Amino acid sequence: MEFTIAQFNKYIQPDKLKYYHPFYDQSVKKYHAIKVHANGEKPGDLLTKRRPSESEKIQKYREEIYVPVTKSCFTKVYNSLMKIRKSQDWSIKFGEDSSVSTVREGETLFDYLILNFPKYTSITNWYFQIGLKQQLVDTNAKVFVMPINLEAKDNEYLKPYPFIYNSENVIDYEYKKYYVLKSIEKIRYVQSGTEYTNGCRYYVVTDTNIQTFDQVSFDHQYREAFNYKHGLGYVPVYDMKGIVFNETLYQTLYESKIMGMIPFLDEATREYSDMQAEVVQHVHSTLWAYQPHDCKRCGGTGYEMINKSKAAGTKPSKETCGMCGGKGIYPFNPYENLVLGKPPAGETNLPSPPAGFITKDTSIVSIQRERIEGHIFQAYASINMEFLASTPLNQSGLAKEVDKEELNNFVHGVAEDGVELLDNIVFCINDYRYKTSVKDDSKRLLMLPVINVPQKFDLLGDEFMLDGIRSMKEAKMDAAIINAAEIEFAAKRFSTDEKISKIVSMKLALDPFAGQPEDVVNSRDAFGLVKKTDSIIHANIHSFIERAMEENAKFDTLPKKQQIEILRRYAEELIESMQPTETEEEVIPPANDPVE
Repeated sequence: MEFTIAQFNKYIQPDKLKYYHPFYDQSVKKYHAIKVHANGEKPGDLLTKRRPSESEKIQKYREEIYVPVTKSCFTKVYNSLMKIRKSQDWSIKFGEDSSVSTVREGETLFDYLILNFPKYTSITNWYFQIGLKQQLVDTNAKVFVMPINLEAKDNEYLKPYPFIYNSENVIDYEYKKYYVLKSIEKIRYVQSGTEYTNGCRYYVVTDTNIQTFDQVSFDHQYREAFNYKHGLGYVPVYDMKGIVFNETLYQTLYESKIMGMIPFLDEATREYSDMQAEVVQHVHSTLWAYQPHDCKRCGGTGYEMINKSKAAGTKPSKETCGMCGGKGIYPFNPYENLVLGKPPAGETNLPSPPAGFITKDTSIVSIQRERIEGHIFQAYASINMEFLASTPLNQSGLAKEVDKEELNNFVHGVAEDGVELLDNIVFCINDYRYKTSVKDDSKRLLMLPVINVPQKFDLLGDEFMLDGIRSMKEAKMDAAIINAAEIEFAAKRFSTDEKISKIVSMKLALDPFAGQPEDVVNSRDAFGLVKKTDSIIHANIHSFIERAMEENAKFDTLPKKQQIEILRRYAEELIESMQPTETEEEVIPPANDPVE
C-alpha cells in the first residue's frame, strides 16, 4: 500500500479542513495535561480559568512568578519506577539458538541490542531513559521503528531505531494499515531565490513502504521525497500501551496509569499560584507614610502638559506626571530619610510617628500550604505511592501508610506494558536486520531474547520496613513472621555487599530463636525447656556461620537441612569440649583446715 500525493494532501490543507484520526483532540489533551507537571511547563489555562475576572496583567504576572511545584512529584514517581530494572528478576536472556552461522561475528542481535545500540549502548538504557517516561506522559504516542541507515550498502546491516511520535504528531492511522506521522525535524527549501529552514516533513508508514513527504513552498505544497520498501509484511509502528479509555475498530484511545494523579496536581498548581499571591500581599511588609507635599512637577494634579513636537502651532498634550506617576504627591523613597514640613496654621498636626507598617493576617498562607501538601499527598495515594510524600498530614487525618500489594500491582502493570513494548521493538529490529540473511521465519524467532516481566520490586525505603518490624514486635506476632520480615530487611539493607547480606540472612534463617525476645529465650533455657544444642547455636550463630563459610565456600547454597546439621555438629563439639576430662581430679580441702 502506498499513498499518492493526492491522498496525502488532505492532511496539509488549511487548519479547519485538516484531517485527523477520531481521537486526536482527546489524546493531545491528555498528553498536555500530564506534560505540564512532568516537564514543569507553564500551566496556562490552569491559572487563567481559575480567576477569569482577573486582568491580563495580573494573569501574566502569575505566570512569570510561577514555579513548577508539581514537577518534583512526577520526578519521584519516575525515579521509583526506574527501580524496575534493579529488580532481581529483570533480565533480557538470549538462548543458545540466538546465534546463527549466516550472521557475521559482532553483528548478532545480542551485539546490537546489548552492546552497540545507537545513542544509548543498549535497548535497556533506551527504554529506561526515554521509553518509560513517554509511557507515563503520553500513552497515545506511537513508536515508529525505522533504520537510521536506510541507504545502507549491500554488505551493511540495517540499524533500526525506535522513534517516538507524541500525540500531537500522530495525524492519522488505522491499526495494521497505515500511519501518518509529522516529524519534529525541520527541512530546507528554496522558493523565489529565498531559502527557508522551517519546512515540515511527514512520514507515511504502511505494511510495505515508508514514504516521506517534504514541504517545498511556504504555501504548503509538498512532494514525495523518499520511498523505501521495508518488506516486513506489517506496519513497524507500535502503541505505547496503557489503560484503554475508548476505541473504534481501527483506533484506540489510551489513558496513562498515572492519570489519577493529575486532578490533584492541577489543584496543587492552582493553589500554589494563589499562595504566591497571598505571600506577596500578606507576608511582605507594606509601608505607609504621611506625605503632605504636592509634587513639584505637576503641582498636585497628577498630570503635566508635554509638547512632543517643536513645530509651530503644535499644542502640548496632557499626560500622566512622570515624577509622581499621577498620584499628585511627591514620591517617597523608603530608603531615604522622610522629611515633612510643618503643617500650616489651622491644620491637624502630623501623626506620630509619620510612617509605619500595615499589620497583615498571615494565617491564610499556612492554610494554603497545608492544602497544597494535601493535594500532593492525594496524588501519590492515587497510585499507591503515599510513601513518596515528604511528611504525613496527621492533622488532616491522613496516615502515611503503604498497601504493598496494591503498590506492587501498579508497578507490575507499568513493567508489563514496558516489556510488551520492548518485545515488539526487538521483534521488528530482528526482522529488519536479518530478513535477508536468515530467511527462515522460525529460525529468526529462535534468535529473539526472552524479556521477563519482573515480579518483585524494591521501592520502599529502610525506614518503612523497620516500622513494620517494630509494629510486628509490639503486636507480639508469631516469631516466624517477624523472622521472615527481618530476613527480607537484611537482604534489602545489605544488597550492595553480597557477603554481609548472605551472613545476615543465614543468621536469621538458621538461628533457632530468631525473632524471639532474648528474655524469653533465657528463661526457657534456665528451666531446661529447650535443647542444649539450640541454645549453643543461638549464642554462637555468627561464629558458627563464619566457620562454615570458611570450611565450605558454597555453604550458603546448601539445603537448609544440611546447614542446620553442620551447625548442630559445631554445637556438639563445643558442648563436648566444655565437659571435664577423666584426668581432672576434684580437689576438696580438708574440713578442719583453713583454706589459704
